[in-house]
Amino acid sequence: MAFRFQSWQVYKDARTFRKEINAILKTYPPAERYVLIDQIKRAMLSVMLQIAEGSERKTEKDKNLFINRSLTSLFRDSRLFRLCG
Repeated sequence: MAFRFQSWQVYKDARTFRKEINAILKTYPPAERYVLIDQIKRAMLSVMLQIAEGSERKTEKDKNLFINRSLTSLFRDSRLFRLCG
């Protein structure tokens, strides 16, 4: 059974971006593995999950709330990367 969000370009882009981020994170030192890397991975997963959850909401207001949360998770990731660099 296909879900609505699976056909959304924003979800596809988030999946691709997550794979690219995971490849970059593999180059980070092991000392960062349980601190920043874990936090970045959870934030990237949150981006995808928020899009998926929001796609099935009944009202536009509710959908927009979850898309906004997804964007907030993405902003969190960008700040975490700045801490790493």
